[in-house]
Amino acid sequence: MARPIKSKKSQSVQFLFTLVLFLGLVLCSVFVITFGARVYENVGQRMEENFTGITAISYVANKVRQMDEAGGISVYQDKGQDILRLEQQISGKRYQTLIYYLDGTIRELFTESGAPLTLDDGIPILESEGIRFILEEPGILKIETLGDQGDSILLAVRSEGRPL
Repeated sequence: MARPIKSKKSQSVQFLFTLVLFLGLVLCSVFVITFGARVYENVGQRMEENFTGITAISYVANKVRQMDEAGGISVYQDKGQDILRLEQQISGKRYQTLIYYLDGTIRELFTESGAPLTLDDGIPILESEGIRFILEEPGILKIETLGDQGDSILLAVRSEGRPL
C-alpha cells in the first residue's frame, strides 16, 4: 500500500505548530528564570537587612552580659549620640568599653578610664543606621537599632556586689 503524500500546506501547519510550541516553551523558561532571580534577590536582601539589626543587638547584649557588674553599666549622650558605657576593674585599674554609633557604623572603644581618646578612635564593628540605649528603670536596659529593619531588646541587668 502506498503512503499518502502530505501536502505542502499540511507540512507547513505542522512546522508552524512545532515552532509555536517551541517558542512558547522558551518564553515560559525565560519567565520562570527571571521570576526566580527576583525572588532570590529579594530573599538575599531581606536576610542581609535582618542580619544587620539582629547581629547588632546580639553583639551589644552579649557585651552587657559579659561586663554586668554592679554600677558598671551607664548610658550618656555625647554630640547627640547615645553611648553605652561598660566599666570594669582589671588588676586594680578601671577600664571602660564604650559602644556607640558614629559615621554609619556601630563602634566600640575599650580604654582605661580617663584616657585621652575620642569617639573617633573607636573600632567599627558593624554598619548600621543607628543604635539607641535607654536605661528605662533600675535594672532594665533597652537596646534599639534604628532604620527600616530596626529591632529592640530589653535586658535585665543582673549586677551583684559593690559598685566600682
